[in-house]
Amino acid sequence: MPNYAKAHGILMGLAFVVVLPGGAILMRLLISKGKTAVWVHVGIQLVGWVLMISGLAMGAKVGKILDRVSPEILFLCRNLLVMIM
Repeated sequence: MPNYAKAHGILMGLAFVVVLPGGAILMRLLISKGKTAVWVHVGIQLVGWVLMISGLAMGAKVGKILDRVSPEILFLCRNLLVMIM
């Protein structure tokens, strides 16, 4: 279980502290590049989104292992993730 907890923390930290803000900052720095800036921004934000969803999955796994998440909540989260994707 500790590996899942570490993975959850690392993935979410990277997503919310580094990648997502970095994509927003780069958008502003590259604004003079036109459409290139938009596509760089989109790519970076998609990487952040993948990290965020992966971190969410790791967090759900940790919650399930520790028996702190009810099966109904896990079912709801899985369905929401499938609908989003």
